[in-house]
Amino acid sequence: MQWSDRSFASMAAGTCGLTYLVGLVLYSTAFAAADLDVAGMPSIRTLAFIVENATLLGLWYFTIYVVNGLALLGLVLALGPTNGPLWQKWIAGIGLVWSALVIAAGLVAVVALSTLPQIYQLAPSEAARHWHIAVTLVEGIGGGTELLGALWILGVVCGTALSSAQRALGLVIGTAGLLTLLPALTEVAAAVFGLSFMVLFLWLAVTLWPRRARVPQPA
Repeated sequence: MQWSDRSFASMAAGTCGLTYLVGLVLYSTAFAAADLDVAGMPSIRTLAFIVENATLLGLWYFTIYVVNGLALLGLVLALGPTNGPLWQKWIAGIGLVWSALVIAAGLVAVVALSTLPQIYQLAPSEAARHWHIAVTLVEGIGGGTELLGALWILGVVCGTALSSAQRALGLVIGTAGLLTLLPALTEVAAAVFGLSFMVLFLWLAVTLWPRRARVPQPA
């Protein structure tokens, strides 16, 4: 991989990791007072919080989905094969689809949040239904289960782009992603998937960053 390509890949991986980190920090602090993950129609308290913080929530969704998805697209291309067997190209295709769906989910959330305050002023019950539908779409498109992310990282693990230690972490991530398909394990598995992927992204940012070869100094 050329110097410029390694730099781009490193920055893409770092951006992915940082978007996970920013998302986690805001979720644990600024949004800790709201039950954003509660299934079904949001409560009046939760809906009022969402409307009051619509701008910040919009930036949050844009960061963790749109920015992350765009960076993920670059990383998928960087780790994918230029020439390789069909199964490796298929894995790269899975990664491209995953990144596209993540971006789409973020755009759905941003648009839904931009119209929510006006609907809330006219009819709070309609606003609750509006947000419930939006969240269902966001979860279905880009995050309710982590099947695509799991398949992609498991495929990357089978290649040579990662170190042995990174491949071990990738196996953990992929397994956790597949377990999100089981309703009883979704919450725990999703937490393991996200936190572990954040570590791997930041790790890749460091290892992919190009280093100039040292020129021996004359004696």
